Amino acid sequence: MSRPGRRGWHPLLLVPVLLAFAGVAAAPASTRDELIARARSLELDTTYVPPPGDPLEHHTSGFAKIMCSAVFVTGLDPDFAAESVGYFTSPYAERAKVGKPVVDRAARTVSVTLPNGVKRTAQRLGDQGCVTLPVGKTSVNFTPIRVRTTLADPSTQAWPMGDAPSGDPLPPGLDAAKVRQAVDAAFTPAAGMTAAFVVTWRGRLVAERYGEGITARTPLESWSMGKSLTATLMGILIEQGVYDLWQPAPVPEWQGVGDPRAKIRIGDILRMSSGLRIRAPQDPDYDPAGPYPDHLYLYTGGVNSFHYAATRPLQWPPGLVGRYRNTDPVLINYLVRLAAEKRGDEYLSFPQRALFDKLGIRTTVMETDPFGNFLTQGYELASGRDWARLGNLYLQDGVWNGERILPEGYVKFVSTLAPAWEADKRPVYGAFFWINGDGTFPVPRDAYYMSGAGGQTTLIVPSHDLVVVRLGHFKGSEPGSDSFKKALAILMEAVPKRASPAHVAAAQRGTAEGTIQGKRVTVEYGRAELKGRSLESLIAQLPDDRVWRAGADEVTTLTTEGELSLDCLTGSSCTRSRRPGGARRLAAGRYSVYVSVPQEGDWSLIVNSDLGIELGALAKVMGFSVPESAVRRLWPHLEGYNMNRAHQVAGIAATEVARVIMRPGAANPPVDPFTIRLEPSGSNALTLTLAWADRTWSVDLNAGR
Repeated sequence: MSRPGRRGWHPLLLVPVLLAFAGVAAAPASTRDELIARARSLELDTTYVPPPGDPLEHHTSGFAKIMCSAVFVTGLDPDFAAESVGYFTSPYAERAKVGKPVVDRAARTVSVTLPNGVKRTAQRLGDQGCVTLPVGKTSVNFTPIRVRTTLADPSTQAWPMGDAPSGDPLPPGLDAAKVRQAVDAAFTPAAGMTAAFVVTWRGRLVAERYGEGITARTPLESWSMGKSLTATLMGILIEQGVYDLWQPAPVPEWQGVGDPRAKIRIGDILRMSSGLRIRAPQDPDYDPAGPYPDHLYLYTGGVNSFHYAATRPLQWPPGLVGRYRNTDPVLINYLVRLAAEKRGDEYLSFPQRALFDKLGIRTTVMETDPFGNFLTQGYELASGRDWARLGNLYLQDGVWNGERILPEGYVKFVSTLAPAWEADKRPVYGAFFWINGDGTFPVPRDAYYMSGAGGQTTLIVPSHDLVVVRLGHFKGSEPGSDSFKKALAILMEAVPKRASPAHVAAAQRGTAEGTIQGKRVTVEYGRAELKGRSLESLIAQLPDDRVWRAGADEVTTLTTEGELSLDCLTGSSCTRSRRPGGARRLAAGRYSVYVSVPQEGDWSLIVNSDLGIELGALAKVMGFSVPESAVRRLWPHLEGYNMNRAHQVAGIAATEVARVIMRPGAANPPVDPFTIRLEPSGSNALTLTLAWADRTWSVDLNAGR
């Protein structure tokens, strides 16, 4: 092979390349200065302790592992792999300083020797992929296992559960010529080294192409797309009731008396805002002169990565500063392991049973540290089709073949700008997913994506029912990323936009109609029952700065064509509004139903005119005086929101038309599943019924009350 240094990266380019290809563009100097200044104003008085060991030894650990995975998992030629893949934990310039990798196919190992004689060896350990052995060791500290699948031969099943060709023509509405043009663009020029390009539309596989020697089932380097896979595993555990998104993360190392890290919530970690102190190349104040960054040490250190991440101190209070650091996905993986083993599950096969078998995923290899801990902050390999399957799970709101795999509201959570990142004016990060808030890709801003170093991307474009996967060999990152953007621009011309949410919702809604006081009244609802929904999951779907209305396609509304006279809407058990004014009139218009959630006191079901009320204003109108920190616990989307915003809606008091006290004096949020139904109760009446645990409330919407 040609020696490192003749082509590829110059060592001085390492830092900007790391920034760009890990999903973070290098910030302008002024913005970088602002990021640093804000972070310093919030910084805690804790000490940074750099990772131990020789940086070149760590780079060589990464080199051995990258080569092992390339040769024994992906099946690449060793000389090609040494030139072309895995620069993130094994920078190209550093490869010139060590010996040529020695591949032992019988032992399934790759060894690289440093100038001081130290040898770093990585070994293929079956379904756990490749692991770099600790220095001086010939084995790892766990027993590898065979991960078995319940899936049938993929050639016997059609997409998405299998890979058998469907033979069906492309669906109507798709510009087939433009799709072919987009595929061509993704592979032009050849220097982009695109290895896989997969396009699905409305769940259908509509285009794919692979590079030389790559097939639809070849596991490819995917890097930090594994963070989104990690988020998925946590979402599954939340859906199963093992964890709650907003609970303090039960990391064992944080349970000492007075440990401030005990306040870090699972949601904070997923949003890359745990506040833990490490060094990462994407930090705005990162100095490439050293020391060696913990962000990479969590791959290359040969230590128990979970324990290392859990023993880092706080740099900032949790939830306030967003930084792209590998401690956070490592800790979520730690929680996944704790949960699996606590209930007696086999940890290393948990992803296959809980996720992959459900989606038809067969090629994904999740690699570990020497202690058997998943390193899916970036050490995983999967085929283009398997990443497309995972992308479609998110496009389908976490539902697959009629089964809910992720909690309701979770897709919105991961694809919504994290408050700590918003505070830094960086509209690019949600929860282990990047978002297209800065227009990185030529697609709508509602798009969000999994992103890995080297230009690995799984892009989800909800407005166009589109999932696009691009995988490539690391060396071609720069031209490959440019090609991907060109391909996307063409796809936007090939794929029609999804029907508007209002149109879709209208098609799904049920409608109840009646006559009250001679006026036509219509009730619309997305589903008659919202089964299995917790209050917190409903609130998690709250649109930015708007009152909760049970989800975009499940809004419960009442529309009256004329004015109605109302003392209240609750029948004989009427509870009047706290506001004076006596009998009221319900003006012609559209009204929404939602739940009021104060920190303490009465839980109320409210009928309110449909104005899109800001939460700060809502809290004031309802007469609640609570600290912002308390409100945050109940309204997750209120994090970072200024309760004293000057443009709060004026005169909102007049819009409340009914209030029903549901649970007087409730000090803690009830999270039992509840149902809500709004339907006719007679020729001239409508009834809203809400059942919560063992209690039921009914609201009669009758004439003349």
